[in-house]
Amino acid sequence: MDTMVAYNSPRMKQMDAVAFALERGEREIAQTIAQWDSPADAERRLDEAGRIAALNNIR
Repeated sequence: MDTMVAYNSPRMKQMDAVAFALERGEREIAQTIAQWDSPADAERRLDEAGRIAALNNIR
């Protein structure tokens, strides 16, 4: 599974696996994915995913 792929559709913009997990309220899963992909960059990735998830919740 490529967790870095970002999906774009009418309901999702730039939604990758970390942002999707955060949007669903699954912070622990989001942290696990971010750590798995890039341990040194996990916090930055979580911050960015949180921003993306928040933008996708504005409808």
